[in-house]
Amino acid sequence: VMNRGRDIWPFLQLLPEVAALGFQRFVKVHTKRSPHRVDGQRWAAELIDDTFTIARTMTESDAGTAAMLISARHALPVLENISSNGGAMRWIERRIGMTSITETDDVFAAGSMFVGDPHAFADVARELDLRATDFEEERGRIDGTLAHGLERTWVQLLRRSGARVEVR
Repeated sequence: VMNRGRDIWPFLQLLPEVAALGFQRFVKVHTKRSPHRVDGQRWAAELIDDTFTIARTMTESDAGTAAMLISARHALPVLENISSNGGAMRWIERRIGMTSITETDDVFAAGSMFVGDPHAFADVARELDLRATDFEEERGRIDGTLAHGLERTWVQLLRRSGARVEVR
């Protein structure tokens, strides 16, 4: 895919295929470069390890119960981490007719790594109806892009569709 939207655009591109193959769960991890953070490599390793730990410890009864499972260590409050992402979050709001997306007391999956239900995410992706050109050209920004805005709104978008999100 085009080098747009960091890990988010490729994820959106794969969702329909994963859902069509009948998978009940996916594990969303990606290479995580955070050169602006002194602990960037350690943080990336923690994110990946925590996400795979959730996947490994899931039971049969977990299947179908939550559309998104987030590591408790990396579930951050949206309000405290909007920063320069408010514009992108409001753009998402307008696109789907949602309100108060930037005024939530919800959390988001920092680093955009989590376990999820491909069908629930595919439903949200269809509603968003995004294209590669909706995402900014990659210029190494550390915040404030549509990809960062989506990272902070997945939980709200899923809950809006009636799906459940769990922090573990």
